[in-house]
Amino acid sequence: MGKELIALSEYLKSVRTKPFKWGEHDCVLHACNGLKAVTGTDIAAEWRGTYDSALSAKKIIKKCFDGDMDNGFTRFLGEPHSNALKACRGDVVRITENGEHTYGIIDDTGRHAVMITVKEGLMKISLSEIEKVWSSTCLL
Repeated sequence: MGKELIALSEYLKSVRTKPFKWGEHDCVLHACNGLKAVTGTDIAAEWRGTYDSALSAKKIIKKCFDGDMDNGFTRFLGEPHSNALKACRGDVVRITENGEHTYGIIDDTGRHAVMITVKEGLMKISLSEIEKVWSSTCLL
């Protein structure tokens, strides 16, 4: 995973100060874009650019993934696991913040998850906060 880690690192640097924006840089697209940097596969291709608000995002998730984005990541990446200690660089992760699922990606160091939220923007979180992990290796 040499060039893949470089691509992930470059992606994370490129969004370091980019604000949250529905349909452009929200938590799901952030995770998908990190995954795309690592694997070259765009799992968001079918719905990228089709929403611009929380409401329209929820409609897409309801239509495509039975109302739960966990289903979307599972469809593309297989069953998740809950052992964050087994998470690898480039894996998609989920936490729950204020009752809402938030998605991110394990960073290029493998020591943190990088998430984006409406209020905080891009932030690193501890692996201990991760609830679910979807492996990116199935797309490599």
